[in-house]
Amino acid sequence: MSKWKNAELFGSRVRLEDITVVEGDRIIMQWARATVMGMLLGMGILTGCVVGERVEPLVLEHEEAAFDIELKYGVHQKNAINTAAQQVVKDLQNGEVAVLNHFQFSDEERRQIYQEIMQTNAMEEDKQLTTECNMKPHASYDLTVTVSDKSKRFAWSQCDKGEDGMEMTRLAQFIIELLRQREEYQQLPAVQGGYQ
Repeated sequence: MSKWKNAELFGSRVRLEDITVVEGDRIIMQWARATVMGMLLGMGILTGCVVGERVEPLVLEHEEAAFDIELKYGVHQKNAINTAAQQVVKDLQNGEVAVLNHFQFSDEERRQIYQEIMQTNAMEEDKQLTTECNMKPHASYDLTVTVSDKSKRFAWSQCDKGEDGMEMTRLAQFIIELLRQREEYQQLPAVQGGYQ
């Protein structure tokens, strides 16, 4: 790969460093000169750098401001993360819950969540999911994603072993693990019971 390449972007010739992916009319690059990066950002194009085979976005653009999730999960879906309400609910499994108000993921965590959602193509594709499960007790998930003015809701159980079910479970577990690493979540009371 040469260090510099010329590219045509919306009729203008620009000079870019290390173009790594050209997909349709969208250019994703590892590095670009500052003037070119500013021009791309001004046009609302998502840019990123490539790590292995995976594209890591650098900027979320205007979608980040209007991006929210509501995830209910666990047995009876008593655990919840709601970024719009800035609230987390932890099921203590003894009939009680602990509530964390004024909770916000960091900008970096939001970027990672947004990236994971976009990689599932959840906002563009209909997912084949099932809530059926013969296990008792069993965990289930209910995820609503809002990006700008578009919302989509997904519901499935831990028994959903289809491709979409497994992909959505990985997404939910990714979000849950980010939450569990947060200091304020770790300060909530420990689970005190269990389900049978």
